[in-house]
Amino acid sequence: MCCMLLSCDPKEAVIYEAEHTENILDLPAEADTCATCSSGKLVKNIGGKQNGSVTFTSVKAPSDGLYNLVIGYAVSDDKSFYIQVNEQEISIEKICYNNAGKDKVSTDTITVRLQKGSNRIRFYNPHEPSPDLDYISLIPEPLYAHAISGKVTTNGAPVGNVKIALAGDYQLTTRTDKNGKYSFRSLPPGNYYVRPVQKEHIAAPYDYFVEELNADQSMYNFTMEPVFDDHSHTRHLACGDWKIEYDTLHGLFSLYKNEKQVLENVAAVCRIPETYSTIGNYRRIISTAPVSDQHGKGTLFEIATEINNITMVQRFRIYEDQPFIIAQLEIVSDSILESNYMIPVHGLSALPSGTSNQNKILSVPYDNDKWVRFNASEFGSSATSHEVTAIYNNTTRNGIVLGSLIHDTWKTAIKIVSGTTSQASVEVINGYTSVRTRDVLPHGKVAGSIITSSDIFIGQFDDWRKGMEIFAGISSKATGNNRKHWTKPFGWNSWGAIQFGISYEKMIQVSDYFATQLQPKGFENPVAYIGMDAGWNRLSAQELQDFVNHCRQNNQEAGIYMAPFAHWGKNEEALVGSTDFKYKDVYLYANGKKQYLDGSIALDPTHPAVRIALKNQVLKFKELGCKYLKVDFLTHASLEGDSYYDSTITTGRQAFTSTLAYLNALVGDDMFLNFAISPLFPGSYTNSRRISCDAWADIGNTEYVLNALTYGWWLGYLNHYSDGDHVVLAGVSEGENRARITSSIITGIFITGDDFSEAGSAIVKDERNSLLANNEILDLAKIETPFTPVESNTSNGAGNAYVLHENGVSYLAVFNFSDQDADTSIPLERVDLLLNTVYHVKELWSGNEFDIRDVVNIQIESKDVKVFQLIPL
Repeated sequence: MCCMLLSCDPKEAVIYEAEHTENILDLPAEADTCATCSSGKLVKNIGGKQNGSVTFTSVKAPSDGLYNLVIGYAVSDDKSFYIQVNEQEISIEKICYNNAGKDKVSTDTITVRLQKGSNRIRFYNPHEPSPDLDYISLIPEPLYAHAISGKVTTNGAPVGNVKIALAGDYQLTTRTDKNGKYSFRSLPPGNYYVRPVQKEHIAAPYDYFVEELNADQSMYNFTMEPVFDDHSHTRHLACGDWKIEYDTLHGLFSLYKNEKQVLENVAAVCRIPETYSTIGNYRRIISTAPVSDQHGKGTLFEIATEINNITMVQRFRIYEDQPFIIAQLEIVSDSILESNYMIPVHGLSALPSGTSNQNKILSVPYDNDKWVRFNASEFGSSATSHEVTAIYNNTTRNGIVLGSLIHDTWKTAIKIVSGTTSQASVEVINGYTSVRTRDVLPHGKVAGSIITSSDIFIGQFDDWRKGMEIFAGISSKATGNNRKHWTKPFGWNSWGAIQFGISYEKMIQVSDYFATQLQPKGFENPVAYIGMDAGWNRLSAQELQDFVNHCRQNNQEAGIYMAPFAHWGKNEEALVGSTDFKYKDVYLYANGKKQYLDGSIALDPTHPAVRIALKNQVLKFKELGCKYLKVDFLTHASLEGDSYYDSTITTGRQAFTSTLAYLNALVGDDMFLNFAISPLFPGSYTNSRRISCDAWADIGNTEYVLNALTYGWWLGYLNHYSDGDHVVLAGVSEGENRARITSSIITGIFITGDDFSEAGSAIVKDERNSLLANNEILDLAKIETPFTPVESNTSNGAGNAYVLHENGVSYLAVFNFSDQDADTSIPLERVDLLLNTVYHVKELWSGNEFDIRDVVNIQIESKDVKVFQLIPL
C-alpha cells in the first residue's frame, strides 16, 4: 500500500493497491496481471461460490467520520461488491457498472465510516461473483458532522449493550454503552429511522423517524420493557389445528399449531413515513367471520388497532384442514396515505426440532441473474431471503415456511437474525430493495386511504420440503395461473453453441439432424422444439417463414426469442420500433440517470412505445407460426424508477405485473412461454422459467444449476416447469456430459444446445447422439414432476442426491462433483423408502441391475452421475 502522489498532502488521495502483500486475500481470490491497472495487477475471483475476498488491513483515517472511498475495478458485466468496514454488522452493497470493459479500469465512489487510525476494509460477495479489484483510494478528510444520539432505559435505569439500528439514507448499527447511551456520528444529511433491536424486550416507541437531518439530534430516547407473560389480557382465537394468543395490552400475538409454538411476540409495523406499530396500549377491536375461498374453509380473525388517525388492521385466515395460515396487514385512514414499507409479521420464530448444528435458514435470491446462488445459512448468523424462506432442521426436516403469496405490488424480503441455540428474530418486509433486487432506488410508494400488504403464508411442517411445495402451489393458486398446460418440451436452442453465427442454412441443418438422428430414437415429446435465440433477425422474412414450415414437416415446432425491456443499442436518438418515440424517451430512469443492467439499459415497460414494439413482435411470431417463445432479461421490467409512463403505477412489481399480463394477453394459448433471466416469482404469467443463470458443460456449471435445484426445486410447483438451461456438451468428459444432461432432466424442460449443423464436429455429434438417445433416460425426462433434494445442508453449494417417486416407482440421481472417484451410501429411509423391503435397482445410464435392502451403496467416478430406478419386490 502506498501514497501514489508526489505530494502526500493529507487532503490528497492515498491509493491502496488490492494485491499489496499487507492485504489478506482469501482464496480463491488471487492477484493477476492487468496492463491497464494502476500497478500492472489486480485481484480476481472475489465473491462467487467460495466467496473469495480481499481485506485491506491498514487504511488510515485522521479522525472518526465518514469518508469518500474511490473503488477502481474491472468488470465485463454489471456486478456488485459487499464492503465491510472494521467488522461492522451491516455491509455496504455496491453495484459496479460495466463502464469500460473487462480489461479497463472503471471507478466509483462510496461513503464509508472509518475510525481514527487504522481500518480494515473487506471486499466480498456471499451471493454471486464480484468485479475484479484494482485499488481503493481515499482522501483523508471526513465529510460530515451531524449526529443522532439518545439513551435506553428500563424503569429509569440505563440498559447497556442494546443493539441500535439506523436505517434510511445510510445504514449502521451500534450498541449502547454501560450508561445506556448510543450515538451515530458524522452522518450525511438525509432521512433516518433509529430503533433498538432486542428480542427479549419491546421498545417504546418502536422507532424514531428523523426527517431531513441537518444538525445534531440528541433526544431519541427509548424505554425497554420485558415482554410480560400476563394472560389476563390474552384473547384466544382458534380454528382447526391453529391457535392465536393475542395480547390486547401490548399488541403482540403468538401462533401455535397443535399446541406447538410457531411464532412468538409478533407485531405489525408500517411507515407513512412516520412509523406505526401495533405495540402499545391502544384501543383494539377484535372480530371473527367465516371464510371460504380457494384454499378451504375456516375463520377470519381481524384485529383493528386504532392509533391516532390511523387504523392498523391485522387479518388472519385460518383454515380447518390446512397446515398453513395467511396473514395480512392493512392500514386505513380518512386521508390519503403513502407507504413503501410494511411489516405484517415481526417477531420470533420457534426453533425447529432436532440438534441445533443442523438448523438452517434458507436464503432465496430475488432473480436468477449474475450467477447468484441460493444459500442455507447456519444458525448464529443473519440472512435476508426474497419472497419466501424456511427455518428448518436438515436432520429432522422439521421447519417453518414464511413467504409472500402474491407479488403484484410489493417486493418482499424476510430478514432473519438467529442465535446458535435461541429463537430467530423474523421480519417479513413489504417494500425491500437492494443490489440483490438490482435496484438503486428505494421501493416505490403505494398510495390510498387503504394500503394493503401482501398475503403472507405461515406454515409449520414435519418436512419443510413438503411445506415449500405447498407454498408454491398455494401461491400459484392465489395468483391464478391460467396458462395452457403444455407437454414438457424437448428441443434445441441456438444460443448454446451457434449464438450469433445463426443462419437459415444452419437452422435447416439442425432441424434435419434432429428429424433424422434423434427424434426416431425418442427425442421428442411428442414434438421437438427447434429454437432461434438472439440473432434470429439475421434471417430474412421469407427465410423465417420457410424455417417454421420446415420444422412442421419434421414433426417439430419453431421457437423464437425476445428481450423487449432492455436496450443494447448505443444510439438513444434511435426510434423505438415503428413508433415516433426515441429510446431516450422510454428509458426507465433512476435519480434522473439511465439504469444499466447486464450491459443494457432498462426500458419503462409501461410506456406505449415499448408495448407497441412488444405487440408487433409477438404478433409477428404468431403469424410465423412459432410455438415456443423465450423471453429474456425480465428483471429490467421490475426495477424501481423515478416514475412510469403509466402514472397509476408506482412500484417496480406493479410495472412488472401489468406488463406480464399484457404479454400474456398477446401470447394467449398459441405459444409455450419460457422466461430466462427473470425474477423468481413471475406470478401466473409463464409456463416455465430458468432456475439458474447461464450454464455450460463442465461439472462446475452442473453443480451451479443443482444449487438452484437443491434449494429451489419447489419452483417447479409454482410454474408448470423449471428450466435447467440449454444443455451444451462440449469440451468435457463423458461423465460430465451425463451429469449435465441429468441435471437438466431432473430439473424440468430438456433443451439442448450443441452445434448440430453441418459445421458441427461429426465426432462430437456422434457422442451427443449416443447420450441423447438413451431411451430410459428420455422416458425419465418426460416425467413432469421435479426431483426433490435428499439433503439441504450445503450452504451455497449443491446437494449430491435427488429423489422422485412416481406411480409406485422411485428414481434416485446421485452426483460426484469432485476430481476423485467416490463411494457413498444413502439409507433408503432418507429417501422415503421402506426398510426391510427388497428393491430391484437399475442404473439407467449403464443398464446395470441389482437388488438392495435398507441402503444403497454407490460408487461414482469423478465428475459423473448415477441414476437409479428402484422398484419394490
